[in-house]
Amino acid sequence: MQIFFVDIKNLTEFDLSQEILCDCLDQRELKRLYNTKQNKSRLQFIIGRILLKSVLCERLYCKPKDIQMNINEKGRPELTFNQDVQFNLTHSKDIVLVAVGNSKLGVDVEYMKERNYLEIAKHFFSQEEYAQLKENTCDLSVMFYSLWTLKEAYVKYLGQSLFDRKIQIRFQMRSKHKLFPQNTNANVDFWTYALNDEYVFSVLTEQADWKNEKETLQIFKMNCVINNSSQQKLFWEKEEYLNASLLYTRSD
Repeated sequence: MQIFFVDIKNLTEFDLSQEILCDCLDQRELKRLYNTKQNKSRLQFIIGRILLKSVLCERLYCKPKDIQMNINEKGRPELTFNQDVQFNLTHSKDIVLVAVGNSKLGVDVEYMKERNYLEIAKHFFSQEEYAQLKENTCDLSVMFYSLWTLKEAYVKYLGQSLFDRKIQIRFQMRSKHKLFPQNTNANVDFWTYALNDEYVFSVLTEQADWKNEKETLQIFKMNCVINNSSQQKLFWEKEEYLNASLLYTRSD
């Protein structure tokens, strides 16, 4: 499985020509874009779709216009012509992130803004998770966002679009960097990473055989390069990102 992320802090929608938008977005996506009023949300949507299609094109040896997606009954996009390739998209503040693999997956990224972590956990986390947070006050924000992104990633793994306490997964701390999923029969593997010291992301994926098959994970930072010649072009510079700090993974 591969993770691709881009920092859009220094980008604006006006950096992109109408030609690039029409080349990379289909009519349904353009309509959604024009109905989105908030500038940050528009940019997150544009870069997310362009990055996703670029990654899929490289994997499937095709052009952006060849990428056809359906929106399923739960509001999640999926490829119409290749069900073997699975993907998920997430964004928060200035980070847009795409996960691609061969198994069902879900991913979530969150900017670590200050919140009343324990009050939120009291309403949305299990009693055991809440107790674990109270005991780890020195790493409270990191642990809170680790659990939150894991729960969101699980919801997206299931194909749902909204957080629902009835289907949420619960985690038990086994050691410093190990968590165990308590209330799911699914064979799942997961990772939680700190990114740029400001973000936490979690990705959760299905395993054919948890005991015998271990998924590997690669993380790539994508830099958006815009060639402003007579015919504007957008390129991606890809580099393997080795500075992400592993926070949690699954305990056996």
